[in-house]
Amino acid sequence: MVKISIVIPTRERCAYLRHSVRTALEIDDDEIEIVVSDNASTDGTEQMIAEIDDPRLIYVNTGARLSMRENFNHAFRASSGEYLIYFGDDDGILPKQFPFLRDLIDRHTPDGVSWNRTTYGWPIEGFGKKTGGIRVIRDKIFCGVRPCQGAENRENLFACRLGEMIPMPEIYHGCLSRDFMTRTALHEDQFFDGAIPDYNIAYRSVLKSGRFLHANHTFSINGYSPASTRGAHNAAQSNTGGDGASKLFSAENKIDPMQDVIGHAGSVALGFFLRSKQSVRDMIFRILGPIILLGIAMSWGPNVKTQI
Repeated sequence: MVKISIVIPTRERCAYLRHSVRTALEIDDDEIEIVVSDNASTDGTEQMIAEIDDPRLIYVNTGARLSMRENFNHAFRASSGEYLIYFGDDDGILPKQFPFLRDLIDRHTPDGVSWNRTTYGWPIEGFGKKTGGIRVIRDKIFCGVRPCQGAENRENLFACRLGEMIPMPEIYHGCLSRDFMTRTALHEDQFFDGAIPDYNIAYRSVLKSGRFLHANHTFSINGYSPASTRGAHNAAQSNTGGDGASKLFSAENKIDPMQDVIGHAGSVALGFFLRSKQSVRDMIFRILGPIILLGIAMSWGPNVKTQI
């Protein structure tokens, strides 16, 4: 039986985190650890965790505010499991379904397991229209397991057919082996190397060969709330305000010593737009660049020698 680390990076969301942690503590399994990596919160997170008496619970504090990427790395280094599951501090895991996930891991020892997730909107007054419950789609539970080879999605990725890349290997509401994470890391101690670490790992997994499984079932719940970073991005995208979480996220990324080629955008849509713009620019340059250079050279006269 392998050890599994359930990792919850957190920052200033104590009110949600207490419930998120409880879902993991409800799992009847001695070979798990729950790692809470606190990104220097000031809202009583440390005191709340200290009140929980369970030897499987590990609390670490970054000591200073870090980017999300750095906090994910901090949590990885604090964990010891052979497999890792990450989810957010307003998310949760389904404790009664965990034995089935463990069985898949113990029997097949894959590089990773992904699954269908369901969504829960926190019932906060004035927030959202469909909150306080979850919706489970019949055809996305109890529907078996199939191979999910990340390398098979390379062609779709390079062709920008993102809608055809599902399912993908995941560590956020998914599970990856420590071995896979370590041997595919670009730097010895930097297991996450992108500003949005869950997307970073998903796309990195697509580019690397591995043995992945996808369960047509749900093992975790993706929560969203006014304090969610994604919710803040959506608020920025729709110009509906928000609590500043999106701006704080961007500010933290700016102090990260490892910067993306394209800086983080204030909304998810803008981020994809900028990346698409760069891809189109590079493609046009590769195709038209030699033609343009040839045209310039020819305009200089027949005596000019060109090498393209």
